[in-house]
Amino acid sequence: MRHPAPRLNQILLARKFWVWPVMVWSLVAGLSILWNAVSLNQQGLALARERGWFTFQILEIARTWNARHGGVYVPITSTTQPNPYLNTSERDPVTVTGKRLTMVNPAFMTRQMAEIALERGGMILHITSLNPIRPANHPLAWESEALKGFERGSPEYLELVREEGQDIYRFMAPLRVREECLACHASQGYKVGDVRGGISIVFPARTILEGIQEQVKNVILLHLGVWGLLTGLTLWFLAWVRRHLTQIERLRLRYDSLWSSPPGRLHDAAMDGPHQAGGAHSLPLEPSGGTTGDVVEKSTGGMPLRQVPDDQHPRLLLVEDDPLNRRMLEALLQGMAMRPDVVRNGQEALDRLAAGDYDLVLMDCQMPVMDGFTASRELRRREAASGRRRTPVIAVTSFSLTGDQEECQKAGMDDYLAKPVCRQDLLNLLKRWLPQRSGSPSMNAVVAGQRGGDATDGPPTIDQRTFAMLCNELGDEVVAEVVKLFLETLPERMAAIEKGVAAGDAQMVHWATHPLKSPSRQLGAQRFGNLATELDTLTRNNSLQGARQLADQLAQEARRVKAALEEVVTRCQQG
Repeated sequence: MRHPAPRLNQILLARKFWVWPVMVWSLVAGLSILWNAVSLNQQGLALARERGWFTFQILEIARTWNARHGGVYVPITSTTQPNPYLNTSERDPVTVTGKRLTMVNPAFMTRQMAEIALERGGMILHITSLNPIRPANHPLAWESEALKGFERGSPEYLELVREEGQDIYRFMAPLRVREECLACHASQGYKVGDVRGGISIVFPARTILEGIQEQVKNVILLHLGVWGLLTGLTLWFLAWVRRHLTQIERLRLRYDSLWSSPPGRLHDAAMDGPHQAGGAHSLPLEPSGGTTGDVVEKSTGGMPLRQVPDDQHPRLLLVEDDPLNRRMLEALLQGMAMRPDVVRNGQEALDRLAAGDYDLVLMDCQMPVMDGFTASRELRRREAASGRRRTPVIAVTSFSLTGDQEECQKAGMDDYLAKPVCRQDLLNLLKRWLPQRSGSPSMNAVVAGQRGGDATDGPPTIDQRTFAMLCNELGDEVVAEVVKLFLETLPERMAAIEKGVAAGDAQMVHWATHPLKSPSRQLGAQRFGNLATELDTLTRNNSLQGARQLADQLAQEARRVKAALEEVVTRCQQG
C-alpha cells in the first residue's frame, strides 16, 4: 500500500529545514533594525535642521529690528571700531557731551554675534554672499554650493560631516532682500526678494548622535529579544509538530504491514494458528511435570482479559508492539512455564493493570499510542494515589545507552533488559524480581531443566550456534513460526527503507529499520543485524549521510538472510 509522504511533512520531520524559519525571522529582524536605524538617523537630521532654523530665525529677527531702525549707534571701543565697509555720512556721530559713536548695521551686528558664539565654543556663525562687500564674508566651498542652490530655489542646506575628528552639522539658510535692506544694497543692483547671501551655522553633532545611538541600541536589543522569542516559539512548535508527525509515521509503518496487507497475509503473530482474532496472544505451554489449568479469555471493551485460576504461577504482563519481538519474548516466557498476558502499547498496559494485579511487567519503551516511559510514570502516579503495592516494571528496549537507562529510572522502571533478549539474562531477571510461591515451579529448576544442544553447520549468513540455541530454547515449531513472520514482514520493511532513503526521509528509514535489529540477531543473522543497527543509529539522529550505501548493503544481506533462513528452517524441521 503506497503512502506518498507530503513534502510539508518531510520538511517538518527533517531538522535541517528548520533553519529556514530561523533565517526568515533573522531577515525580518534585520530589515526592521535597518529601517528603524534609518528612521532614527532621519530624526537626527530633523533635530539638527530644527536647531539650525531656530538659530537662523533668532538672527533674522535681530537683523530685521536693526534694519528697521536704519542701524543702531554704539560707543566706539577697542572691540567695536567703525565699520570701513559702511558707506554713509552719518556713520560716526559725536554726542553733545563729546562721546564718539559708530553705526552698527545688520551685517556688522551679525559678525559681532558670531564672535560671541565662537567664544562660547558651541556654534560657528558666518554671514556670507556670492557678491560680498567685505572680503572676510567670502563663502567657503560648501557655502558657495549652498548659495548657488538657494538661487535655484533650494530653501536650506544641511549636512553631517566629520572635521578634525569631530562630527558636525552644517546648516545654512538664505538671506533675502527686504525693503529696509535697499538702503545699503540698492547700489549693488538688488531688488526686494533677491537672495542677498546667507548665514551658515556650524555646531557639534555629538549630543544628537549620542541620543540616536542610544535609541538604535535599544531598538537592536528589543529586536533581539523579540527575535529570540519568536525563533524559540517557532522551533518549539516545529518540534511539537515533528513529534506528532513522527508518531503518526510510526503508526503507519508499524501497522501498514500488519493490518493493510493483501488477503492471506499474516497480519500478526497473535492471529496465527490457535490464537483468537483481535485478541492478545494466548499460547499456554504446559511445563514439564503436569498441567497448569485452563486459560479463559474474556473481552472487555474490545480488550481481552486473561484470568488464570491457578494463582501458584506468577502473573506477568508483556507490553510489546512489534509482532516479532512479542512472539519471541512470549515463547521464551512460556518455555519457562510462564503465562504472560500480552498487550501492544502503554495504554493497554495501564488498562490491564487497573483491572488486576501483576507480579511483573516487561515494558517495551518505544510504542505507538503511549510509550513505555509515559505508561510507567502514569502507573507510579496511580500507585501513589491509591496506595497500591508497587508493581516491578522492567524496561525492554534495543537501546542500551546510558541516557536510555537513566530515562528508564526517571520514569519509575525498576530494571533494564536489552534486546536482543538472552534467555539467561531473562532467567536471571525473573529470579531477581518474581516472588517465590509455594508450589510454584522454581526458577532454579527451570534453569536446571534447560536442554542442551550442539550447533549444526549452516550457511555463513546465519550464525549456526545462535540459531541452534534458539531452536533448543523455543522449540522448532516456534522458531519456524518466528522465521515465517520475519520473512513475511521483511520485504515491506526493506521497501519502506528504500522509499525513505530515496525520499530523504530519515524518520521513515528509522522506524522501518528499528524493528529489524533484535529479531535478526536472535535468529543468528548477525551481519544483517549489525547493518540494521548502524542504519538505525544513523537515522535516529536524523541523518542520512551514508544511508544509501548502508541501505544497499542491507538489501543485499536481506536476500542472503532470506535464503539462509529458509534453508535452516527446512533442515531444522527435517532433523
